[in-house]
Amino acid sequence: MQYFLDRKSRIIWIDKDIDSDLFNEIRQIIQYNKEDEENKIPVEERKAIKIYLHSYGRTLDSCFALLDIMKISKCPIYTYNLRACMSAAALIYINGHKRFAMPKSTVLLHSGSGGSSGSFDAVVAQTENYKRLMEMLKENILEHSTIDKAYLTKQMKKEWYIYIDQQIQYGLTDVVIDDITQLVG
Repeated sequence: MQYFLDRKSRIIWIDKDIDSDLFNEIRQIIQYNKEDEENKIPVEERKAIKIYLHSYGRTLDSCFALLDIMKISKCPIYTYNLRACMSAAALIYINGHKRFAMPKSTVLLHSGSGGSSGSFDAVVAQTENYKRLMEMLKENILEHSTIDKAYLTKQMKKEWYIYIDQQIQYGLTDVVIDDITQLVG
């Protein structure tokens, strides 16, 4: 029953690893846009899709698939950091059209982790792909924040935990949630 209530309210919960299961959420966003198109609802009158996040991240490929859909969505997408938006989940969070965060929330930005195996040529190809993913990650962070490129490069060499004051400072969060109606309204 909760699924149907959330679907009607346009609420998506991401409280798991970011992996290929994320395509269920992608389908939901596409469906909301389709419904609004079919009902000829003007873009400026469309009901927001709310993505509530508490995730430690994981797979960038699945994350970037969702980011592409979020970018082209004609329905506004609001993201909510309920406590932890780490790694790939941080990217989803900062790509919200309006970003809300709990006062004790954390965002983690880093260069991730990866591994390669196989033939020499396979390892070279995997390494090149990983370099490209890291460039895409950095470009996306710069596009959705006020972080300086040189500072981002320096900080990405470590696990960079960003608490609420810095989230505001670096333009990662738009609203600090101080009233329950900001979550349920």
